[in-house]
Amino acid sequence: MRIHTAAQLGAAVRARRNADGLTQAALASRAGISRRTLIAIEQGHPAGEIGRVLDVLHALGLDIELAPAPSGRDGDETDLLDVAGQGL
Repeated sequence: MRIHTAAQLGAAVRARRNADGLTQAALASRAGISRRTLIAIEQGHPAGEIGRVLDVLHALGLDIELAPAPSGRDGDETDLLDVAGQGL
């Protein structure tokens, strides 16, 4: 799955959390962050700390893979993050 925006990343985190049957509180505890921080990540707030996002992804068993953006795309979107995980 290619991620272009913080909102898309948040939606992917939420989908994986739901698929794993985790509450926000349970995932936040597993990731070592506050539930409020997890809510901000899931809502796609772009000001989220990357370290916290990585903690959440790790707690869900997900990795981030950097890949070059396909050529021919306009410069408005950054296409660098590819969330690698099962079922996403």
